[in-house]
Amino acid sequence: MPALGAPTILFNAAGGNDPKTTVTPDNPFENIPLENWKRNFDLNLVAGILLPCQVFGPGMVARGKGSIITIASVSAHVPLSRVVSYSASKAGVLSLSQFLAHSRARNWDRVSTPALDAE
Repeated sequence: MPALGAPTILFNAAGGNDPKTTVTPDNPFENIPLENWKRNFDLNLVAGILLPCQVFGPGMVARGKGSIITIASVSAHVPLSRVVSYSASKAGVLSLSQFLAHSRARNWDRVSTPALDAE
């Protein structure tokens, strides 16, 4: 990074759902293993926003400049009926983004989280 300088924009757009977490008559909510839930949280929340913000955020804070844009999902507000772990992980994305926006407001130009879905 020294040759290019530290980034001033971080765009987080990870997202996905482990099909084994989809609630169906043959796969009720109560039978979904914890490991499958963890896969959705690891993809959508941990690898998708937490780790990139921890890696690139300190440089932005040190410069007092930067923008973090994270794609969330409308299911963070209204859970999708069959993919509850996806919805819960996206609610975590929204909550973490709100924390960053409020706690680091003086250090960054903006933290925004548009909620997009193709449904």
